[in-house]
Amino acid sequence: MAIYHLSVKTISRGQGRSAPGSAAYRAGEKIRDERTGKEYDYTDKPVAHAEIIGWDGTRSELWNAAEKSENRKDSVTAREYEAAIPVELDKADQVSLIREYATWLNERHGVAVDFAIHRNTGNPHAHIMTTTRRVFDEGFTTKTEREWSDSKRKQNGLPGRKSDLVEAREVWSEMVNASLREAGTSDRVTHRSHSDRGLDLVPQIHLGKTVLQFKKQGISHPRLHRYEKIKSQNAKIISFKDKRDQLDREIAFRERFDHLTDAKKLQVLGRIKQDLQEKLKATGDKSLQQQLVPVNKLLNEIVSDDAKREAHDYGNTLRKAVSRMNPSDAIRKHPELVAMSQTANKIKIQSAENGIDQKLTNKRINAYFEKSIDDLSKQQLVARQR
Repeated sequence: MAIYHLSVKTISRGQGRSAPGSAAYRAGEKIRDERTGKEYDYTDKPVAHAEIIGWDGTRSELWNAAEKSENRKDSVTAREYEAAIPVELDKADQVSLIREYATWLNERHGVAVDFAIHRNTGNPHAHIMTTTRRVFDEGFTTKTEREWSDSKRKQNGLPGRKSDLVEAREVWSEMVNASLREAGTSDRVTHRSHSDRGLDLVPQIHLGKTVLQFKKQGISHPRLHRYEKIKSQNAKIISFKDKRDQLDREIAFRERFDHLTDAKKLQVLGRIKQDLQEKLKATGDKSLQQQLVPVNKLLNEIVSDDAKREAHDYGNTLRKAVSRMNPSDAIRKHPELVAMSQTANKIKIQSAENGIDQKLTNKRINAYFEKSIDDLSKQQLVARQR
């Protein structure tokens, strides 16, 4: 099942972190931080794919240049986007998805983007590092508006910094869903919070690499227990809400046709069903199957009600024929009464032979006719519903 995760964090000197060191770890390379003289070697770390967008030089040149462009001891030298990649995609599609998002970040903010994909933990994800300054002629100019304070943004007619985060999360969900759709899976993700979606869910915790390794090895961990408890509780809440939402949709759908006769409903619903089936066949969009559910349900109910009325009328017709019996006329109009008439005669003969009086004999015959007519009506109902 595809999950949504996109977090954004800063890499700053104030945290004691180094942009070249962070890039080396994520890309599985050896890079020397020219500002501090420290060398970071992570060449033994497995990395599925690493790539740079918006910079023509090496990774070492990129992040050392980013460090040199900052003077403050607490400068933010990079911003990192960490994204969960759907396991439903193969490696080529995963790389294509991250490259598309990295390109969007580059074009949106004018920054260099360095991304690395890690797949070895069973939890495929991407680390997407971006510079905080715009790229210009193999160097950097001013800080991008994304890094401005809220007061400076307001002075320049821009919304608060949170709007950039919301946009980044929304764009990521759109790109993920487009990739899932192209891969032919019905799974979808959303960037919206539980409260925004009207879900009273418990926020899920992130397991992290170490806990995932414990889970893979079958080792118990308190965080795993908490994760599973939240997962189970939220599944029940979502199931209840899904059923409620489905009922609301069905009610709203039915109300659209309340003013129509059954014959008109069959005509309109038949046309809707045909259109949806043709679109499903042409596009393969599985969401159309969900749209067909209320259509088929209402169609079946109308047909079922109609069939019940026909079966009821049929039974009453046979009852009237029997009650008025001139047997030859009744049988001529309703051939299905032949077997019933023959059995009624057998009952009369047996009753006479056994000395059963006429009143009790008639009661037995009437009971036989009633049961037989009910059986015939049910047979017609089943045939009509098919």
